[in-house]
Parts: sequence; structure tokens; C-alpha cells
Amino acid sequence: MSEYSVTIEKLRPTGYEFPVGNNTKDVGSQPDSYFDSLGGTKTFSGDYVIHTFTSSGTFKDYSGSTGHDCEFLVIAGGGAGGQTLGGGGGSGGFRYGTNLPIAVNLEYLVVVGSGGQGTTNGAAGSGPGNDSEIFNINLAPHTQANSAGYIFADGGGRGGSGAWPQQGPLTRFGGNGGCGGGGGGGWDAQGPAAPQGITDILNTEGSPGQTIAHPVGNPAVQGFNGGSGKGRPNTIPGQSTDFSKLAGGGGGIASVGSNGGANQPNRGGYGGSGTAYSISGSPVAYGGGGAGAGGTGGLTPPAGGGDYVQGYNGTDNRGGGGGGVPAPAPQDAGQPVTAGGNGGSGIVIIRYAKTGLTGYEVN
Repeated sequence: MSEYSVTIEKLRPTGYEFPVGNNTKDVGSQPDSYFDSLGGTKTFSGDYVIHTFTSSGTFKDYSGSTGHDCEFLVIAGGGAGGQTLGGGGGSGGFRYGTNLPIAVNLEYLVVVGSGGQGTTNGAAGSGPGNDSEIFNINLAPHTQANSAGYIFADGGGRGGSGAWPQQGPLTRFGGNGGCGGGGGGGWDAQGPAAPQGITDILNTEGSPGQTIAHPVGNPAVQGFNGGSGKGRPNTIPGQSTDFSKLAGGGGGIASVGSNGGANQPNRGGYGGSGTAYSISGSPVAYGGGGAGAGGTGGLTPPAGGGDYVQGYNGTDNRGGGGGGVPAPAPQDAGQPVTAGGNGGSGIVIIRYAKTGLTGYEVN
């Protein structure tokens, strides 16, 4: 049953009743559109019906003959944080708008991207987030050339990783995605035959991930870049060993991830900020980048991004990037590697206004 009450408009003057034997009311009305839509978890808030997808499914509107222009929010899965002085994972990309045309009696496939997975396999690198989208299943498969009818958000880029000499080279570049992952903190081991100065250097192997320019969806920009990693040589003849290897933060949907050391000395970069949307009925923050690891850790603002401590995961259904893992203490350099935090899964929300009913007594 509809939660709207039916408004009755009498066609006879007040005081007149139905003729003897006619004690029924024939009520005519237009279809109750919000009662006839299916898909995801269906809730109501004020004058709106809301379909929330935390896993993939289909959306279909069975009502009337005109369909709806729907409000929508699409958040992709966040990228995982890097290991061993790892950069923060980038948030999943986002799409938000109020002009999604839903045709009647057609099914729309809703894909909710999962978050990237952290790993201890340095050669492979942490996992990127997975894409989220809405599209009419009657259309041809999506390609860059065939973007009509698709709302598409790219998964977040993975965080880069630093390298302890005992572990060999790791993937230090932040990955590209809806939001770019942060670069790993560099570990520039130098033997006595190749001394270097003590001056800070920007490690080119700790480069940030970039945001993918994807033409499908609204708005055109779906997120921001990650931050760069930063390091010093760690073995310098006549000098004490330096462990200030600072990883970059992952990008968020509202701002870039910061470079290692940019916010506070000896700390990894902050994750980029997210944005709050009220499409679910109340404000919820989505799309925070993961924090980059540093000698004394990294920080991240809210909105789903994972903190650096033990490589915290990004928040599921917010698309947050995973936090990068700090390096072990020098005396623990031979200990097993810890995986970076997993990225948070994405979410898709579709909302539109309810349609009321007007009925008439037949006298």
C-alpha cells in the first residue's frame, strides 16, 4: 500500500448520501510511481523515495508512462594503501547530478565497485579500487566512444610503497584512478662508495597518482591527485642513519592528497578531503583519501579515508582510500611486511520525488 493517503473530492453537496444499495466508492487515480519502483534498499525521506545500492543489482521503474529525472550519487571503490612507508590509497571517483533520465519499464544495471586490497607482495603493488556505474542494459557495451546512457565513476588509485633494502624494490608510484593514490616514501639505500648529502630530496620514485579524465558522467571532474613521497638517503658515511621517509596522501573527491612532510615535519601526507551529500536523507561524507605513512605516522580527515596506524582500511560504502603502512622500526627491519589498508567499497544512490494520488467518489 502507498504511504500517501487518498484525497477524496465529493461531487454532491454536503449532506447528500449514496442512493440505497450503492455503498461503494469507485476511486480513479494515476499510478503511484514510488510504490512501483524496484532495486536496492528502498526507503522514504520526506517527499522522496531513495534506492540505496551497497552491492550490484538492477533498478526498474514500473510506473506511469513518463519515467523520472532522478537525482543520483555514484561512488567507486577506494584504492588500497601501500606497504612499508606506503602512500595512501586514492578515494573512489564520484558522480553526482539531478538529471538521470529513467525510462519506464526498462532495467538499469547498477554496479557497485569493491575496494582495492592491500598486499605484502611488493612486486605486484596494492590493488586499485573498482569502478561503479549505472547504465541501461539495452545499450551497447560501454566504451569511451559509446558514453550515452552511462554514469561511470573510476575506482581509486593504489598507494605506492617504499622499499627496505632487505625486501628489494617495490612499486613506489601512486596509481592513477578516480582519485590518484599517494606516492610511497623513498628508501634510498646508499653504500659507502656512493655517499650523498643530507639535504632532503623529492624521490621521483614516490610520484603521486593522477586522476583519470573519464568523459562518462556528471560532473566532468571526479576527484583529485595524490601526494608525492619524500625521502633522504639512509646510509651516509660519518652520519647517523636517517629514517625520515614520508609517504604522500591519497587524493579525495574534494581536494588533493598532500605531499609527505607538507602538513607536519616527519609525518606522511594527509588524505584528500571528501564531500558530504544528503541524498540518503541526512548528510553523509564520502570520498576521503587514505593517509600516507611516515616516520611518526600520517593523518587523514574524515569522509572514509583510512588512517596510517596499522594501515587502517577505508570505510565501506564511502569509497575511502586505505591508509599506508609505516615502516618497521630499524631493529625490526627483517620482520614480515604488513599489507596496506584495504580501500572502502563504493555505493550508488538513486532518489526521486514521490507521486501523490487524487481520487473521486462516484455518486
